[in-house]
Amino acid sequence: SLVPKARDSGSCRISAAIDRCCRHTYSPRRWTREGYAGSRTFSRRVFGRHVGIRVMTSADHIWPVIVIGSGPTGSAAAILLAQQGVPVLVLDRWSDVYPQPRAVHLDDEVFRILARMQLAESFTEISRPGLGLQLVDRSGHILGRVARLPEASCHGYPQANMYDQPELEQLLRQRMATLADIAFRGNVEVIDLNVDADGKYRVIVQDRESGETQCLNATYVLGADGANSIVRSKIGTSLEPLNFDQRWLVVDGEVDQELV
Repeated sequence: SLVPKARDSGSCRISAAIDRCCRHTYSPRRWTREGYAGSRTFSRRVFGRHVGIRVMTSADHIWPVIVIGSGPTGSAAAILLAQQGVPVLVLDRWSDVYPQPRAVHLDDEVFRILARMQLAESFTEISRPGLGLQLVDRSGHILGRVARLPEASCHGYPQANMYDQPELEQLLRQRMATLADIAFRGNVEVIDLNVDADGKYRVIVQDRESGETQCLNATYVLGADGANSIVRSKIGTSLEPLNFDQRWLVVDGEVDQELV
């Protein structure tokens, strides 16, 4: 089975897991682009337009994959699976994209994954190639420098790319909305996760508005639910802390001139 794994550094290194999921085949009589047996469809506004969202009403329904967490890693996993024809249910505790930036940089390998999701052109419009970075002390003395070329690397894209994470997540959500094999449910909290005797995953979710709980069944569960991952706690794994020797202050600024 697919071992759930929490999101780490937004690296989107999920190809092996997706390839394993895609080895399974799904009968077109059961899985169709028009809908799923035992489901109902309603409309929800996603970035200014209405998108059909499927919610299962049958307790016997089994999702091929449930992705917990709709950050960059979870969204990317869902898109890549759906592009291979694997139906996916994505769960997130928020309905909309988290508005504050966290990640600000990705490299040429991750850019290539975005291209695989048909997002290369859209990402180019919201990002700019980075020339590297340099560390200076309070007097301006350079302590260290990392140089990057803005030209395309061997992967076909710039080695360093600067962006605003909420804008990237919006692109991913918009791409998800175009794929019929992805169902998204926001504003739900995963409160429990277990496996039955047949190896089927049971994901217990609670609506954050109504308080209603529901049991969702899945063949695979992919945990992409961040630092405080319930998936990580349920499978008994932990993060290895890499404590900093110094305190760091990260400042995001808006400027009205070109940066050099």
